[in-house]
Amino acid sequence: MRQLTVSAIARIRLSVLRAFLDEKAAFCGHCGSPLYTHAADDRSTYGLRLGCIEQRRLLTPVKQVWCRSALPWSMNIEALPRYEKQGQRG
Repeated sequence: MRQLTVSAIARIRLSVLRAFLDEKAAFCGHCGSPLYTHAADDRSTYGLRLGCIEQRRLLTPVKQVWCRSALPWSMNIEALPRYEKQGQRG
């Protein structure tokens, strides 16, 4: 199991999400960016907000959640054309 260390942040603000009373969310104390979430009574699994993580290329997914309501085509889009940026055509 990998360990994630939050550094260079003077303070983290934890909030209980009203929509999900059993979940807590952490936000940067300086800019308010979302950092992660975890169950209020279980800190063994975290939901990371990757936009704020500099080393996000090193973090590979180990599972997918919330798949019950996913559209069938969204589970495997590997065969679709890929473009480096928006506006390109194949």
